[in-house]
Amino acid sequence: MDDNEIKNENDVITPDIILMSRAKQELERIISKPIDENQYKEILNSINVYLHKNCNHTIITDHIDIDYETSRNIRYCVHCELTFD
Repeated sequence: MDDNEIKNENDVITPDIILMSRAKQELERIISKPIDENQYKEILNSINVYLHKNCNHTIITDHIDIDYETSRNIRYCVHCELTFD
């Protein structure tokens, strides 16, 4: 298996999806800091659109803890980490 591909039973994640997903994660980290974030949000939106259109999504349902007594179900792609409501 090539370092730029991750095999998952029925599909292959292409290098562009891996790179876009990593860029998305970095931008989300930057946006959480108190800076002028408008340009970052525009770039992040473009990445999200690209991932939504081009990733061969494998969506799973998981739950996250909101606090000690509350959790919430989420659906997300294991390849690009986009969430789906």
